[in-house]
Amino acid sequence: MRYDVVIIGSGVAGLYTAIALPKTMKVLLINKSYPWECNTYYAQGGVTTAYDDADI
Repeated sequence: MRYDVVIIGSGVAGLYTAIALPKTMKVLLINKSYPWECNTYYAQGGVTTAYDDADI
């Protein structure tokens, strides 16, 4: 088969990309055996920042 776009990853970024593409395009979405094994699933929603030791 031929596809217009191949997306590797079924996290939020991959799924958003798939739905944002024109409906006329043939899209192949490749994911792991278990779709929930992705960084999106494991994200804790925390906030972090990078700082220099001199800033403390």
